[in-house]
Amino acid sequence: MKRKLFSSLQSKYMLLICVALILFQFVYLLVSMVFSGISNQTNRDERPDYRKVEQSWHQAAKELTPDSAEAVEQLYEAWAKQFPQAAMFWVNGAGELKSSWNVERELPQTWTAMNTAQYMKSSYGNDPYTVIAFVAGSEQHGFVVIELPRKLFQSMLENVYDRFGTLLLGSVLAIILLFIFISYWFFRSIRKRLLYLQRAMSMRDSDNLPVAIHVRKQDEIGQLEQAFNHMVLELKQSRERELEEEHIRRQLIANLSHDIRTPLTKLRANAYTISKHELPAPVATAAQSMEGSVRQIDELVDNLLAYTLLIGERYRMELKHVAINRFLREHLASWYAAFEQEDFEVEIKLGEMKQPEWMIDPIWMKRILDNLLQNVLRHAKSGKYVAVETTSCEGYDVIRIIDQGNGIDEGKQHSEGAGIGLSIVDMMVKGMGLSWQVYRQAPYFIIEIRKPYQRSGAKHPPVAF
Repeated sequence: MKRKLFSSLQSKYMLLICVALILFQFVYLLVSMVFSGISNQTNRDERPDYRKVEQSWHQAAKELTPDSAEAVEQLYEAWAKQFPQAAMFWVNGAGELKSSWNVERELPQTWTAMNTAQYMKSSYGNDPYTVIAFVAGSEQHGFVVIELPRKLFQSMLENVYDRFGTLLLGSVLAIILLFIFISYWFFRSIRKRLLYLQRAMSMRDSDNLPVAIHVRKQDEIGQLEQAFNHMVLELKQSRERELEEEHIRRQLIANLSHDIRTPLTKLRANAYTISKHELPAPVATAAQSMEGSVRQIDELVDNLLAYTLLIGERYRMELKHVAINRFLREHLASWYAAFEQEDFEVEIKLGEMKQPEWMIDPIWMKRILDNLLQNVLRHAKSGKYVAVETTSCEGYDVIRIIDQGNGIDEGKQHSEGAGIGLSIVDMMVKGMGLSWQVYRQAPYFIIEIRKPYQRSGAKHPPVAF
């Protein structure tokens, strides 16, 4: 129960405040008791009063017999009993120093009006307290002087303060500084733990997930660390489930692709066999339509498999230096017959580029071109026009595929396979460090594949897949 009570930061700080208040109260009570006792002792003790001492000394001097050394000695002895620290001396009417009592400094043997006045001026208001009185009440018989330390007139409280005031003030100041230091240390430890928590939260493991934190104390910050660790655990479990689902999905798609292609191959073979026979026109048209549908399904399955591999970053990419114009000329030759069969007007304009060689994966680039040209065949038949050209623009080289069809947005409405194909194009283009742009410039619909100019000393774009 005790450990749980003081495991909270709030309870620890309240304990700190309570200890400080108790300590201040203890010091206050101790000082009050000490000074109260001193005050009571002071009231019981009889300490001399300046005015009474002055009056008594004048009265005693007035009662002295003129020029009587014996009377002066008796005066010394009487006052020395009452004030052992008193210093006294007698100067007669001729200005001669006749006697002294307990005087430690050297006094002038002859006193004139000038040095008497100087002595009185230097003694006024200083320590020791000095009283000068005329013998027998007349200045003709000389004067007697008494010097008393001023501390005799102070109360015991004043004496204690003079002796221990600095120590008392230092003790109070030390307690205040101790409280400030403990408070600073308390909040500094909290700040240090929060900064550690901030740094730990920004750390990532090999899967780019947060790393669990070691919980050192069971307080509010420790509870926050435990909640963060619970979140990290849930993220890892979610990531594992996601990877497992992705693996199952890829395996399912791969199996489906294999299972679908087997009957498609048989259908294609049967359609080819049927087309070799002389058939009525409607039957021949149906056979051609069936063969086209089989080919379209095969392409769709192939795109689906490729898309799955790209999403899972399993589609291998090997960047090579490729002479892009030559590559396009060779690849487009395989498409020429397909466009001619559909009565397309084909234009190929391969111009000079600032970067004649592109750092690309030839297989990826072929797939990109195949998907785009296939979309032209499917969705731009009404225009009967396709053009492929290369050129240099400000800041980049470009490959343009131009047609007079409805465009990709409208084409997507007629075929779901077009969406997968364009997603494959987007990921492959970006994976090779290129970009692409689609726009309409009436009556043409234009797709551009752009390669920014390579800066001097710049590295090749990172491999994304």
